[in-house]
Amino acid sequence: LSVHNQEDRYPHGEVIGSTGKIGSYILNTINSPIIPIESNNHQLFPQCQPAAATPRGVSPGCLSPENTPLYACIPSSAIQSVWDATVPHRRKDLVFLCNCIPSRHLNFFDSSSDFTICILHFGVSHAVDGNTTTSSSQPHPILNTSPQSPATVVFGRHATTLAELLRRDGISVEIASSAQQLQMVAAKKLAWSSLFWLLCHDNNKPMTVKEVWERKSKQIYQLVEEMLPALKKLASEPWTTDCGTKQTNVATREMSIGTVQEVYDYLHAYSMSMKDGQITPSLELALNEIQERNGVLLSLMMQPDNNDRTDLPRIQLEMIRRVAGEEYLARCLSTDKVNDIRDVANFLERVSCTASNLQFLYYPTKKNTHAKSNRSSVIIIGAGIIGSSLAHHLSRRGDFK
Repeated sequence: LSVHNQEDRYPHGEVIGSTGKIGSYILNTINSPIIPIESNNHQLFPQCQPAAATPRGVSPGCLSPENTPLYACIPSSAIQSVWDATVPHRRKDLVFLCNCIPSRHLNFFDSSSDFTICILHFGVSHAVDGNTTTSSSQPHPILNTSPQSPATVVFGRHATTLAELLRRDGISVEIASSAQQLQMVAAKKLAWSSLFWLLCHDNNKPMTVKEVWERKSKQIYQLVEEMLPALKKLASEPWTTDCGTKQTNVATREMSIGTVQEVYDYLHAYSMSMKDGQITPSLELALNEIQERNGVLLSLMMQPDNNDRTDLPRIQLEMIRRVAGEEYLARCLSTDKVNDIRDVANFLERVSCTASNLQFLYYPTKKNTHAKSNRSSVIIIGAGIIGSSLAHHLSRRGDFK
């Protein structure tokens, strides 16, 4: 690696979380068709590929040149960790592809920050054989979308690049004109994530989304009507300094989420775009994320300034009690208005490898921290890949400095 200039490596960027469904799809889309390696080509290195899969333990941003996208296909709970782990001068190139609420997960950005966010309205599954089991340890990603699907919305520095990449596969993409528009779209999608796992599992036997629409359309309308005030509040929450300084009428911003019927129609379009509704949301995943889904909306629907107690979300509360139980309902009701973000920056260190421009991630433990006061017991000459890796692993043992 050290014989190549930084600009020669992975000219189309990096993919963080490339083993997941979305990450493997993005990596495969960028790198297909694969560039052939000619026999007389001296670059017999992985960087002959357009994009790199960022290995675990390597700081994102050091494998590709500046101003190329760093596609972060990660859970929303990992956004802060990935931001901290990324090489500081490359953070502006991060492209977050995840189910997030900008005002809750990205509120550490200020007006000078540069970023790209994508609210996805497509799915990815893995290739299976005739027995419906994965045919290999690295199955081929398959895109799930349809012309009826709501547009995937992107906003930020690399929005055009990402939009062109997705449109090549027939995905409908809209580039948001403002950060607040992205917030509104995220609020709508949260409504789907909060309601349909409940609707599908509020039975003796789990139902598909299509079956829910056929049998419970009236109940869906009532749930949307019940949560619309909370959706309006969430859609109007600022998440950057720019959002807060805009002199936009609050009532106008709240109305941009749409009417009950418009939100209802959105939920139907999104439901039918995924395998024609022949899916059942994961109960286990929903329970693990219940505070980030239902908890966020419930915290807005039950705020202290709401003196009209008739507006409490009684239908949703009863459904959570039946499907999830009292313990999970209590977790929902304890969700704060703004989610706490773990401060992992204080625990993260980078081990630089000057010879190759690589940086390795290191999370010291209490045992490691105590070892810092001890005398050095090992001296490594040469801070190349081998030397840096050796220092990294010895330091993790705790009995060496």
